[in-house]
Amino acid sequence: RRHHTSRGTQMATFLQSLLAAVGKPQELLPEDQCPPGSDKEAADLPPKDAVHYTLHTPLWGPFPDNLEMAMFGMGCFWCSEGVFMELPGVYSTQVGYSAGVTKNPSYRQVCGGNTNHNEVLRVVFDPEKTSFEALLKVFWEQHDPTTPFRQGNDSGSQYRSGIYYYSDRQKELALASKAAYEAKLQEEGLLDKRDGISTEIEPVKTFYMAEEYHQQYDARPLSRSYCGLRPLGVELPPAETWAAPLASTAHETTTADQQPTTGEAAAVPDLPAAADLPSPAAPTSSKPPAAMPPAPPTEETKQGAPSPTSQ
Repeated sequence: RRHHTSRGTQMATFLQSLLAAVGKPQELLPEDQCPPGSDKEAADLPPKDAVHYTLHTPLWGPFPDNLEMAMFGMGCFWCSEGVFMELPGVYSTQVGYSAGVTKNPSYRQVCGGNTNHNEVLRVVFDPEKTSFEALLKVFWEQHDPTTPFRQGNDSGSQYRSGIYYYSDRQKELALASKAAYEAKLQEEGLLDKRDGISTEIEPVKTFYMAEEYHQQYDARPLSRSYCGLRPLGVELPPAETWAAPLASTAHETTTADQQPTTGEAAAVPDLPAAADLPSPAAPTSSKPPAAMPPAPPTEETKQGAPSPTSQ
C-alpha cells in the first residue's frame, strides 16, 4: 500500500514539482485566486489504520480523550516533525497542509504556492506529561521566526512561521510567548525594534494529511538527510515570566477530539537550549524500508544537492 513508482516516473514527478515551485508567490493570495480543490482526498495518503513510524500510535485517530492538539508551521515539515516527535509527552505527530484555501490539496499543488496552505505539523500530546508552553519553547527556539515566507533555503508561502490555536488559552499563550521572544531577540540585537516576528497566530483550520512518504520522513531508512530549520540560538524567557499572569484563571483547552474542557496549565518541564537539542536519529525497526519518492523541490535541490533518486 506504499508509494511505488518506476525510477523514470519518480524523476518526472520530481521535475514537475520543481517546475511548479519556480516563481511561486512570496505572499498569500486573495482567496478567490486560490483553486477550490476537490471533495476527493489527495492520492497516496497513509491508510486510515496507519501508525506512527516511531511511536506506533495512530496517525488518523481517534485519540484518547485526555489528549490535546497543537499545530505549528516552521518551514519544511520533515524538519519540524523530527524536532517534536520524540519529545516527552508527545503521543503522535502528523505532517500536512493547513491555513490555506484549497480543499484536499496535494503536495505538488502546495508547492505551486497558490493554495495559501502552509506545511504544518500537528502534535497530539498528553497535558499531564508536557504542556503547550513547553511545545512553544521548542517552536520558538528551533527555527527562525523573523523571515517571512522563508526558512533557511526553503522559500515560499508554504514555509511561513505560524501557530494555529485550538482554544482561547492556546491563543493567549501563543501571543504572550511571541511578545516575550520578540523582546528577547531585540535585546540580543537580532531584531530591529521597528520590526516584529513574522509568525502568524491564527485559529486552526482544516488539517489535510500529507502523503504517506512525508510522514516521519527523517526517521525512515533511505530518507535524504536534510534540515532546513535555522534556529537563532536564543532561548525563550522562562514561562513564568510570560505565562504566569494567565495561569491563575480558568481557561478552555481542546482535547484531541476537539471537545473543550477546563483546567489549569501544566508545568513547563526544563528543556535543553536550542543548540543542545540533538538531531533525531533513525530508530531501530523491524519494518521493511519504504520506497522513497524523490525529494521535494527545495532551494538546495535546485542548486544540485542529491535527491534519493540519484543515490
